[in-house]
Amino acid sequence: MNEMMNTVNEGFTTAKTAIDSGLVTARGAFDTGITAAKGNVFNFFNSERITTRKNLLTFGAIVFMLGIILGFVFSPVKKGFYFNISNNGNGPEAEEE
Repeated sequence: MNEMMNTVNEGFTTAKTAIDSGLVTARGAFDTGITAAKGNVFNFFNSERITTRKNLLTFGAIVFMLGIILGFVFSPVKKGFYFNISNNGNGPEAEEE
């Protein structure tokens, strides 16, 4: 019984050590990432930016498409989508031979 309790306690100690070291590593990576991001933001706004017409049009197209997709996702759909594609006689008339 004591041997089993010692094994369980050693397992808990090992798990606690692994979790603590993982948290320390994650905290360090987070702090480094925040510092780097903060520096990048300050550099972005302090440096001179030149935007090309191609970049501006690409950004506009992406934002436009994203707006369409978000509009479909968040629209209040009450009865679902229904697409009626049928041959109702509105096409070109068949030629008689």
